[in-house]
Amino acid sequence: MCLADLNKNEELAFRKIKFKCIDFKDGSCLTGFYGMELTRDKLFSIVRKWQTLIETNVDIKTNDGYFLRLFVIAFSKRRRMQVKKTSYLNSSQIRSIRRKMIEIITKETNDLPVKDLVGKFLSEKINQEIEKESKKIFPLHNIFIRKVKLLNESTL
Repeated sequence: MCLADLNKNEELAFRKIKFKCIDFKDGSCLTGFYGMELTRDKLFSIVRKWQTLIETNVDIKTNDGYFLRLFVIAFSKRRRMQVKKTSYLNSSQIRSIRRKMIEIITKETNDLPVKDLVGKFLSEKINQEIEKESKKIFPLHNIFIRKVKLLNESTL
């Protein structure tokens, strides 16, 4: 289901949320979070030439027993007053930005229930934190949590 349909806001149409039917009674279905991803057109619109693409994934465990895998994508940004056409990163810069991304995501998602995590993903607070911290290494833009997979759910 598209996030724009849920929030009645067309600007959020680039995010798809998956739900799973947990229980069905009296003609209504109780659903739970099953995953999230960017739409294909949004993903293709942010990929451009002359910049470095940085991807990483992080496995996290929520305090209500869910195991999630987050895929994060980011792109290098041209510095202010830059004359050079390209904004490529060195491999050491990519590694340190990946390390910083993993550190921030684990810190921000540490011991939260799935409901609060989904709210954090949608508010893009994690994306802003990654952008702020990575600016010390190299400026980034178009930082998104590209995909969230549910690996294992609790049996509570």
